[in-house]
Amino acid sequence: MILRTCRDSCLNSQWICVNKLCIHTKTCCSIRIGSLFENISTPFTTILKVLVYWSRGLNQSEIIKFINISRPTVGKIRSLFLSVIAAYFLRNPIKLGGPGVVVQCDETLLNHKIKYHKGRVPRSQVWALTIVDTSFTPARGWIEIVPNRKKETLLPIICGVVLNGTIIHSDEWVSYRDLAKMNSYEHMTVVHKYNFVCPVTGTHTQNVESWNNKLKLKIKEMRGLNTVGRSNFVHEFCFLEMFRSDAYEKMLELLKCNIC
Repeated sequence: MILRTCRDSCLNSQWICVNKLCIHTKTCCSIRIGSLFENISTPFTTILKVLVYWSRGLNQSEIIKFINISRPTVGKIRSLFLSVIAAYFLRNPIKLGGPGVVVQCDETLLNHKIKYHKGRVPRSQVWALTIVDTSFTPARGWIEIVPNRKKETLLPIICGVVLNGTIIHSDEWVSYRDLAKMNSYEHMTVVHKYNFVCPVTGTHTQNVESWNNKLKLKIKEMRGLNTVGRSNFVHEFCFLEMFRSDAYEKMLELLKCNIC
């Protein structure tokens, strides 16, 4: 098959069989077949426009406002980006900290809280563990959805992400007490009941709390988060924070790699 220009195609190009002896002669085939874009018929120019706005942190409603496309189409394109991000983190597991580097850990509740006994109570609590490396500017981190806050759940995640010799700052949650015994970590705590910053050691968790606040603000802008998309959403958040200044270029690079 050879590549020919085709006006009827949204890509302006198609594969076409020119072998007269073949039973499939003059048969056309989309160049998307076998690629990441096989199930998306949206023109590439539109996908790139969505990528530009998405990489700058705009939500779906804002993207629809700037680009005249439907919500399902934006959802499909975003799902494509999420699948690429999931594959990227699978190939490149996040590692934070190192000898003498301060890493902050904190768990946060993603459900909305009921105030003044008004509104619906969430059926179950959704917790996330946030780990932030303060040696980067802005801070670089990782978020993982967890079923509970027990040490059997939190510590294996921390040990898998944080490198040996790291100084870990946290609050005095009971699940963190064994950190000093694992992987040669130096564990320092701050008692939030009395201080946000320990007056003696200077220990604090303000960087990780800032990450948690940004995460919750993003969820609020999206008007909630469904159960199925929680893990994909937090990984998307980590990706956009990690490549804040060049998220467009990084995603474009990953898309090209998946096409090839």
